[in-house]
Formats: sequence, structure tokens, C-alpha cells
Amino acid sequence: MKRKYPIESIRNIGIMAHIDAGKTTVTERILYYTGKTHRMGEVHDGTATMDFLDQERLRGITITSAATTCFWQEKQINIIDTPGHVDFTAEVERSLRVLDSAIAVLDGVNGVEAQTETVWYQAEKYAVPRLIFINKMDKMGADFKASVETIVSKLKGNPIICQIPIGEGENFTGVIDLLLNKAIYFERESLGASVVIKDIPENNRENVDLERAHLFEIIAQEDEDSLEEYSSTGYLTVETAKKVIRKLTIENKAQPVFLGSALQNIGIQPLLDAVIDYLPSPADLDSITGTDLEGKEVQRNLEDTDPLCAFCFKIVIDEHGKLAFFRIYSGTLSNGQKVRNPRQKLTYKIGNLFQLHAQKRIRIMQGYSGEIVAVTGIKQISTGDTITTEESQVILEPAVFPEPMVTRAIEPKTQVSEEQLKATLNVLMEEDPTFRTMTNQETGQLLIAGMGELHLEIITDRLINDFKVPANVGPPQVAYKESIESCGEAIEHFRKDIQGKWHQAKITVSVSPLLNKERLKIEKDISHESEAYSDAIFAGIDEAMAAGPLFGFPMFGVSVIASHAEVNLEESDDLAFKMASYYASKNAISKASPVLLEPVMKVIIQTPEAFVGEIIKDINAKRAIIENTLVKQEFQIIEALVPLRVMFGYATQVRSLSKGRASFSMEFHAYKPVPKQVLNELEEKWC
Repeated sequence: MKRKYPIESIRNIGIMAHIDAGKTTVTERILYYTGKTHRMGEVHDGTATMDFLDQERLRGITITSAATTCFWQEKQINIIDTPGHVDFTAEVERSLRVLDSAIAVLDGVNGVEAQTETVWYQAEKYAVPRLIFINKMDKMGADFKASVETIVSKLKGNPIICQIPIGEGENFTGVIDLLLNKAIYFERESLGASVVIKDIPENNRENVDLERAHLFEIIAQEDEDSLEEYSSTGYLTVETAKKVIRKLTIENKAQPVFLGSALQNIGIQPLLDAVIDYLPSPADLDSITGTDLEGKEVQRNLEDTDPLCAFCFKIVIDEHGKLAFFRIYSGTLSNGQKVRNPRQKLTYKIGNLFQLHAQKRIRIMQGYSGEIVAVTGIKQISTGDTITTEESQVILEPAVFPEPMVTRAIEPKTQVSEEQLKATLNVLMEEDPTFRTMTNQETGQLLIAGMGELHLEIITDRLINDFKVPANVGPPQVAYKESIESCGEAIEHFRKDIQGKWHQAKITVSVSPLLNKERLKIEKDISHESEAYSDAIFAGIDEAMAAGPLFGFPMFGVSVIASHAEVNLEESDDLAFKMASYYASKNAISKASPVLLEPVMKVIIQTPEAFVGEIIKDINAKRAIIENTLVKQEFQIIEALVPLRVMFGYATQVRSLSKGRASFSMEFHAYKPVPKQVLNELEEKWC
């Protein structure tokens, strides 16, 4: 079957932003103007198409990334609307992993905010080209110029201003397109569907001429042909300017800036034009790189004629079964096709293929390179797996997700529901890579772990209300980690008679701190004859690292190297090497100055000046480190580093201190050693 739309016509885009920047409202307007929906959904009244979960509509926030496909100028736009709340950053991470480009939505009053920075650097990590939409230009205090300045100062971006506003705040009525040299208005009576192009108002002419000249200078500096045209004529044609802006955008050298008010239906159609004009199709991008079964690099061209290579970036399990979301990088995928999962060494038969519009499924017969599809019929697959043909296997590098920072104890209300609870938690873990379960080694309690209070609140709400599992859930607790501050080494010679059979192995384990304090890095330097016991060696180290020597918290930020494994041909086996590695790891860690770590958060508080003193006094009492204070209009911005353990329930505290007028955002900064005074307090509490 031949594809309907050529690969050059596809745009795979994500829409990302800080919470409340209006990201979902922008998406809803895109769907309306492209004809995908016939009624505008609104976040504030719970009718947003892309926020289809009950929890999303109840809270007015995006929790899970939702996918849809729409069409503009005969081009296919695949959209993923991502969450803005920091607790759901992993949803953004796994979406950006498979997208070709993104729209970063900013609040016209606040400009770049804390979570904007997080998602921006996630996009940087995956080299995702971006354009910027400054939203809410109708709000009191909106400031286009100041918002653009935050792109430079906070994101180190290179904004290319393609539009300027006609008025700001309550005087905002439309946009001026600097390339067209025209004013664009959006008729209220048609809900913005009718676009009216007029000459530029005289009171804007001088500013427009300055901005146009600046835009042409930027473009001319980047392109020799444009420089020649600009030098000889004093301006650039629209075609020339667009060509250079597109090139700079795709090469991640610049970000075109557009503006509007999604809520007031202003600026969305020019934004869609910009998606087509400036953002890449899969054909504009380089080939994808993976590894073969021997670990050698393999290239896949983003073409239908190359062997199949598709990446699973999301799993959803509902009453219909498991739905796996794939980005097809090369080749094609069809109903009934046999595919191979090289990582899990499994072969599947594809069930049904779908295009998605939020929770609605549109059945298709075949998916092509560059497309995003959903697949049923695959039971054993995980986020981050690759599917290929049997004959040409390749593994793509999976996304790495942050460690959970908050835990809650959970137990079934009845013994009858115990198995149901465990099964449902397994389903939720399969869907969400940042949600984990674990058992407290001291108390035997079952714990659930996630990225924050809201994350676990949503999980428990789904557990109890959607899956109908009766459970008791404890208050949120910090997910502490243990690490080391020096190096350690231990040699373990394990030899034991177990049920009449001798088990023997000898191994050396060395540990050292990881400078970037990220997770664990486990390596082996062993002889060929002991290579057969690699899995057992890794299993022993993993088990040892699951509980540190101080309080039994998982180890973090540790490099582990297993070496000098000695094999006894008669007595060595997997059990012996697992136990030897376990005890060697435990002993090495105990010699390496173990330390307790806690998550420290970057907290940004926005408050009227009258309440600054009380708020600073309060966070100082929480052992905060204040990094910066800024004045922004009638507000003061306080930026501080604060331990997570003192931030539970802070939303209520800050509202009380400010009579409801202050707000705050919080994101993970780093794991830091617990101060000695606090450590003593925790020892008394736990011991």
C-alpha cells in the first residue's frame, strides 16, 4: 500500500511549556482551525480534547502526553501535547526522544519559567529544533520584549523575532508579521477563524521598520546569498528570508518567535504556517544510529525502503488491553507483520495499528517511516524497546528517566485485594517509567515511589477510583539515597556447602564516587573463563546496591567495577558468583565513607513585596539557600535551594503567609549529603 502523504510533508511536533502557560489551549485551537475538532475544548471547564483523563479534567492540568494527527496546507502534523508540571517531566522526556521538533509556549507576562528551562534543556539533549510562541499577550502585565529577553538570559537561546504585537495586555488586538510587512487580525465573531490582513497602523510603522531591519541583518549575517541581496536592495524577499530561517531552525542555531493569545483565538494560524515553513520533516533530518547485536554502530536512513526500525516510547494499559506507541524511524509496519525485539530477544506478530486522536483510535493498515502509530497485540514490551525485522536487528538507545524522590507506604484494605493491588501496581509501573514499588527492608512495608506529591496523588487516585482497588496510603516521605565519599575495595572468597554441594567463587569489587552523582555505573573486568557468570555477578552487585549500609536506602552515584574473578571448575556456579559479588560489594561500600543523600529542590517563589519578609524568614527556617531575588513589576521573585523533606504541604503554607497572593514552582536540583545535625535527628527518629 502506497503512503498517502510523502515523508517531506510530515511534521512530528511536541508542544511544551511551564504549567499554566496555555500549552493545552494552544493545542485545542490548533485542532479547531485544522478541522480536527468542531468545537473548541477549554481547560478551565474540563472539555479539553487532549486532557481526556478524569484527573486531568478535574485538576485542569496535563498529566500524560496525548497524541493526535491533523492537517494544514496539505501537510500532516503529528502532535504530542506534553505535561507542564514538574512531576510529569518524564512524559516530556520520552516524547522529545521521538519528536523531530517542538513548540515552546511561554506566558507573555512571566516569560521563561522554571519548568520551561527543564523542558528546553531536555530538547537540547535530543537536539530537537524549536520555535517559540509567546502566549497570553492579552493578560495584564504582558511584555513581549521582556519575554524575548528571558529566552536569551535564561535559556541562552537565539530568538529570531518574526512577529511583534499590536498592543499588549488589554490593548492587544493582533500581530504584525515582519516578513509580510502586514498587520494580521482575527475576527471575534468567527472565533478567530477569519483572518484579516491589513496595512500596518501608522503608530506602529517606525517600530516595524526597525524590527524588520534587525531581522534582515540577522538573516544576512548567516547566509552569503542573503547578504548580497540585502546589500544591493536593502531588504530580503519573503522566500529568501524563510529559506534561511528554516535552515537556522533545523540546524538548532536559532528559534523563530511568534506570539498571540490562544484563549482569545489570536495568532494560531500564523503559528501553524510557521510549523510548515520552519520545522523539519523527517526527510530533513540525519539517519538514526543504533547498535547491532554485537554492539557495533548501525545507521538507519529515515526511508520506507530501509529495514524496519521503530522505537516504543510509551505504554498505555486500559480495559482494551495494552497499547504500545511507536515512532517508526525506517521501513514500514503492517497489520499481522512479524517483528523482533532484540533487547528482550522476543518475536511478535503485530495486531492492529492505529493513528490516535487523544483517547480515540483510528484504525490504519500500515505505518510508514516518520510516522507515530499505536499498536495492539504485543504483550511483552517495555518503554525504550526497539522493534525490527528478524533479518536486520538494531537496538536504539532508550531514554534515561530520573529517580523517584517521594515515597508513600501502601497496603490493601483486605487480604482478598492484596494480589489485585500488586497486579495493578505492576500495570501502573509498566505505563510510567518514573513510578516504582519497593519494600522497606526494616519494616516490610510496601512502598510506592514517584517524582513528587502530585505524581503519587494521581497514581493513588487512579488505583482506587479507576482500577477499583481498595487501599490505605500513608503520607508522603522523602526517597533518600545512600552514596560514598571515597573509594573502597574488597575481595570476597565465597565457599559454602549448601545441601551437600560446595559452591565456590572469588572476586574483587572496587567502588568510587561518580562525579555527576547519577545513578549507578556497574562494569566488569574479568577473564574470558569467568564471562559465563556475568549475569550472576551483576545480579549480586545489583542486590547489594539496593540497600545501603547506613539505613537501607538504595545506593546512588556509585561506580562499581568487578574484577579478578577466579573460577573453580568443579565448584563455581552462578549462585557462588552472585553471593561473592554481593558480599564484596557490601564490604567495599562500607570502606568508602558511606553518606546519606537527600533531594534538594530549586524553588521559585513569586510574591507581592508586602509578604517578602515573612516568606524569606519561613524558608530560612527550612535551611534554604537563597540564590537570587528579582523585582518583576509589582512582584518579587525569590530563587532558593531547599531540601525536599521540608517542602511537603508548602502550597498551603505560602498561601497562608501571603493571604493567597504568592505562588511557587519547584523542580529537582540535585542529591546532596544530609547535614550532620539533620542526620542526628533522622537517626533518632529511625533508630
